[in-house]
Amino acid sequence: MIIDTFDLATRTGVGSVDTAGPVTPAWSWEHWMLKASSSGSLTQADYAVFYHRLHTRFRERRPDLVVYEQIDFVKKTPKGHPMVKAFQVASRLSVILMVVCDQLGIRIEGVGPSTLKRFAAGNGNASKALMTDAAKTRLFGSVIPGSMPSGISTDEVDALWLAAWAAAEFGGVAIA
Repeated sequence: MIIDTFDLATRTGVGSVDTAGPVTPAWSWEHWMLKASSSGSLTQADYAVFYHRLHTRFRERRPDLVVYEQIDFVKKTPKGHPMVKAFQVASRLSVILMVVCDQLGIRIEGVGPSTLKRFAAGNGNASKALMTDAAKTRLFGSVIPGSMPSGISTDEVDALWLAAWAAAEFGGVAIA
């Protein structure tokens, strides 16, 4: 089963696991940088680029499942707060992701941030640092061969945790 995962933001973490790969499972990760303006916004052209990147990736890889981290919006976030822009960007990217999956007939699942954090670090409110530390100890060297590379972004770590969660939930892969 090929699973592609997305931590949606202007710097989108992209993860993948092939639960039937030659070295079972086969893992990969990367990030896609979208050019946000100084205000944190994306243009229509940026969203179009994201749409076409998804189409190209999915036509080439033919994933069986796409998993993304759902948006956890706090209603009391004050207008003008930087997180509001981030929520707007992530929500638009998630709609594009859903549309492309629908067009290509790919199953898509969302996972809530607290579910993912609890799976990764045992705490539904885990920080980015705790998620990264958990990846060093629970994923790299045990589930993913080798040590965690230096320079891996927190977005890539989140995308890998999404892949690990999906592999455990849908692909029958045990994650210790």
